[in-house]
Amino acid sequence: MADVMPDALRNAAVVSLVSGILDFFIMPAVIYGATSVFAGVCALFTFGLGGVFALCGLGGCLLVPLGVAELAVGAITLVDGRQGGPWLRWLSWAQMASVLVGGFGSLVAGLAIQRLLADDAVRDYLG
Repeated sequence: MADVMPDALRNAAVVSLVSGILDFFIMPAVIYGATSVFAGVCALFTFGLGGVFALCGLGGCLLVPLGVAELAVGAITLVDGRQGGPWLRWLSWAQMASVLVGGFGSLVAGLAIQRLLADDAVRDYLG
């Protein structure tokens, strides 16, 4: 029975995959778009200096490598839980740190993965 991957670990891998899809395809555009709108409004009130704030939106591009890592680790964990499980713990810390560049979805995913990995069955499975 120890060879069967626990459901909590499988769920953590799926959360990682969903977060990876969001971070790779959707969130960089959302963050850059929101920051660009903010920069345009600032440009009206600061006589053109608000364009500098548009560069802050490029922080959303930092989510693309995180999205690739989330997709890779999630897929590896679904294929072989013992190999991908330890990587999920490290990935969840990176997900929680991504809130610094606007990755609020990754923050939630990182917290959920930490909670799922704290399950006793997962700890026994990973050793």
